Amino acid sequence: AVAMGAAAAVLPDDLAERTMLGDTGAHALGAALGAAVVAGNGRTGLAAHAVALVAAAALGERVSEAARRSLG
Repeated sequence: AVAMGAAAAVLPDDLAERTMLGDTGAHALGAALGAAVVAGNGRTGLAAHAVALVAAAALGERVSEAARRSLG
């Protein structure tokens, strides 16, 4: 809850590009979210989250590749 509150407090400035959460804050936020997923779900929920995470990573790679092609 502390990491989520801290991230929520700086989110407006982060999105407005006045400040940056950075790797330290992003890793802490990711760890807090991961712990919440593990604590709140059984095996099926964990598998669903894992599938969604892999799909998001694959889609992000496709978008990045399309952006690189359009710039080059």
